[in-house]
Amino acid sequence: MSMRQEIEQNFAVLETAKETIYQTIADLPQEVLTKKPAADQWSISDLVHHLMLVEQFAMTQFQQTQHQKIKKTWIDRIKFLMSKIALDTGQKITVPVVDVDPLNIPAELPDVQQKWTDVRIEFKARLDSLSDEDLTYCYFSHPYAGNFTCQDGLIFLIKHWTHHQPQWRKLLATTMIEMDTDGK
Repeated sequence: MSMRQEIEQNFAVLETAKETIYQTIADLPQEVLTKKPAADQWSISDLVHHLMLVEQFAMTQFQQTQHQKIKKTWIDRIKFLMSKIALDTGQKITVPVVDVDPLNIPAELPDVQQKWTDVRIEFKARLDSLSDEDLTYCYFSHPYAGNFTCQDGLIFLIKHWTHHQPQWRKLLATTMIEMDTDGK
C-alpha cells in the first residue's frame, strides 16, 4: 500500500471516529453533555472539545510549516515510538500546551462540532494538495513526541482518540446510568 493510500485509510478512521462521537451524543440533553463527574474532570462536551482542539492545533502547525522541508530524524522516530507506547498503555500525558485544554478555551458544543468539521475539511484539502514526495516531510511537532510526517500525525491522532476511549466509555456509562435513574 502506498503512503497516500495509508494516509487516506487513516483519515477515514478519524472521520468514522468523529461521526461515531456525533451520533452517540446527538440526543443527549445539554445538562448531561456538560456535567462533570468531579470538579477537576472533563465532561463529555469537554472531551469532544479537547479532541477537536488537538486537531486544530495540529492543523495550525501544518499551515505554518507546509512550505518547509523538515526531514524526520532518528530522534523523531524514537520519540514517536515512545509516544505511541505511552498512548497505547494508557499513561496519563499532560502536555504543556494550553491550546488543547478545553477549560482554557470555552465553547458551546455545536460550535465545537462545526469547527471540527471545518478543521477536517481543511486538513483533507491540505493533505490532498501535497505531492507524494512532500508527504515524507514533517509538518507536525509534539512537545514530547518530536516531529511528525502526515502519516505519523494521523496515527498519533488515532492513538490519541484510542487513549481517550476509556474516559469516553466511563463518561457515557455514568451518563446512561444517571439518565435511567432520573427517568429521562
